[in-house]
Amino acid sequence: MVALGWETDQFRFETVARRDGYGLPGDDGQYVDSKALEALGLPETLVTAFDIEAAWRKVKAKFPDHPIHLSHDAGLYFCEFRLYSSLAEPLLTESHRRKSGRTVFEHLPQGHTPEAIALARDVTVEFITSLADDRLLEVEH
Repeated sequence: MVALGWETDQFRFETVARRDGYGLPGDDGQYVDSKALEALGLPETLVTAFDIEAAWRKVKAKFPDHPIHLSHDAGLYFCEFRLYSSLAEPLLTESHRRKSGRTVFEHLPQGHTPEAIALARDVTVEFITSLADDRLLEVEH
């Protein structure tokens, strides 16, 4: 998943999503029901099966002059919950269980110039390529 406009000048590769702590309602006015998610047996945190840190190191090496960060805080709002729910779905759906952990989230800067868009494209392609080049991690839920 890709989210546009996190910060004005930085890329962030998210590593973890939390079930609890969402203090604001979504666009529909509803709050995340953490107790219901807990009742389903979902853990407090979920992580991707991809080695985000290894991919980040590769991307950072290719784009050393740009603010590209490894993030452990996707913001406890829509983006983080989207990551959490995407990682949770295979845990709740037997037919998707083998795909557990196969979700990643990248926040892109807000740049709208042709140069900023080209940089976002290039960083994202390098990130995806780096993920595809590495093996999946064993993730316990």
